[in-house]
Amino acid sequence: MDFKFNVTISEEEYLEFNKFVMFKSKAGKKQMLKYRLLLAALFCIVAILTAVREGFSITFLYSIPFLIIALTASLLLLKPLTTWILKTQIKAMKKNGKLAYSPKAELIFFEDCFVETTESNKTEQKYSSIERISIIEGRVIYIHVNNVIAFLLPVAAFDSWELYDAFLEFIKTKCENIDTYSR
Repeated sequence: MDFKFNVTISEEEYLEFNKFVMFKSKAGKKQMLKYRLLLAALFCIVAILTAVREGFSITFLYSIPFLIIALTASLLLLKPLTTWILKTQIKAMKKNGKLAYSPKAELIFFEDCFVETTESNKTEQKYSSIERISIIEGRVIYIHVNNVIAFLLPVAAFDSWELYDAFLEFIKTKCENIDTYSR
C-alpha cells in the first residue's frame, strides 16, 4: 500500500522540531548535558581563580554564594536561552529567504522507499537510510535521517485517524528504532 501526503510545515512546527532535537532527542540531551557540565566547570574555574587571587579570605567566602546563585541561574536559563536562539535563527533564515525547511511538500511512501517533492527539490530515500522515527502522539511524526535532518509529517496531513493508524503500522515495519512520546 502506498501512502501520499501533502505536507505543510509552519515556522512554529519547524521550531517545535528543533526544540525536540535539542531537548528530547538522545543526541540533543547529550549536547545539553555537555553544555551544563561546561557551565559548571567554568564556574568552578572562576571559584578556583578567585580563591587563588584572594586566598581563602572572607572575600572569597562571600563570593561562593554568588557563584552558586549565578551557576544555578545559568543552568535554569540554558533551555529558555537555547529556545530564544533557535527562534532568532529561524527568523533570520526567513528574513534572508533561505529557510532550512520546505513549507510545502508532497511525501509518498512506497514499499521500498519514500519520496519528498518540494518546489525546488525531489528526494528519494531508502528506508535503510532512516536512523530513527520519533512519534509525538497526536501531533507529528519525525522520520530522522540523522541527528539533525528529519522529514516532518504532521497529523494534519492525514485525512483520518484510520489512515494515521494504518501509516504507523506501515512505517513500523520499515524501521526498528522508533520512539514514542506523549504530547
